[in-house]
Amino acid sequence: MITDAVRGLGLPWVRQGWVEFGANIVLFLPFGFLLTLLWRRPWLGVVVAVGVSVAAEVAQTALDGRFATPRDVLANSLGALLGAAIGWAVRRRLVRPGSARGSAGRENGARRGTPADPG
Repeated sequence: MITDAVRGLGLPWVRQGWVEFGANIVLFLPFGFLLTLLWRRPWLGVVVAVGVSVAAEVAQTALDGRFATPRDVLANSLGALLGAAIGWAVRRRLVRPGSARGSAGRENGARRGTPADPG
């Protein structure tokens, strides 16, 4: 269905496997993104996402008509990695150095070395 729509856009070389690979990347991208924002550690979000991906693939072996593939784990991991990278970039952009502490006192006219700003 999706493959036919993509081929209708003038991309006859697109096959079902590529569509599934891309869908798996897109599926895990928000997972890596949100875990990075939640835990503030991109690597931890990627590790958890890879673990969930492996668990899902192992669970598929128990279902009729389903089979586990390393390619799915790779695509899911890439999605989580891309999501974590985007989450890390967003987090760095939102939390600038000095914005979390120290700058509030200076904005209110406090000078360096005063009780409001001991630094």
